Amino acid sequence: IRYWRQHEREAAADRVRTAGLQPTARVSGLRPSTRYNVAVLVYNSAGTGPLSPRTTVTTRKPPPNRPPGNISTETIGSKVTLKWSHVTAMHNESAVLGYKVLYKHEDQTVIRFLDKTKTSVSLPLPKQYGYVVLQIRTCSEGGDGPAHEIIVSQDSETGMMVQKDASSTLSSSLLHIITGLVLLTLIFL
Repeated sequence: IRYWRQHEREAAADRVRTAGLQPTARVSGLRPSTRYNVAVLVYNSAGTGPLSPRTTVTTRKPPPNRPPGNISTETIGSKVTLKWSHVTAMHNESAVLGYKVLYKHEDQTVIRFLDKTKTSVSLPLPKQYGYVVLQIRTCSEGGDGPAHEIIVSQDSETGMMVQKDASSTLSSSLLHIITGLVLLTLIFL
């Protein structure tokens, strides 16, 4: 498979090879909202055959580039309820089709898909959970958007929320530094 952006020369085409007689292939790393020319050819030990007629395809718009906001959690008994604000796509982004909630506890990972009308979900908590990690992100035709991560801790009766954007390493590093300084201060007091 040869593919190249519409305003590039065919000589600059990228290539994807399939093994055996596979009639399909996944091409990754394409730019969003971009027109590509695509042509297919066969090959064997004797060489390559002629190119198929070229076709043009346009990739989809990217997903919204921001995670859901106004996140809140409420822990009651053996359930945690996660709430967020709806994400509205910009004109150059794919429309939000729904939300993906990832629930992680030790070796257990559960993914819930919710349609775009839902802006909350209740999830069961294990009896002795210590903490669980929740991630919420948008789903669209252009893919998944960035995640907003919440850590719900069993340390208090109502649960504690520590939140950060999963894509933000700077705020994560700052949180680790501050936590380390607080622990050092407590040790030396």
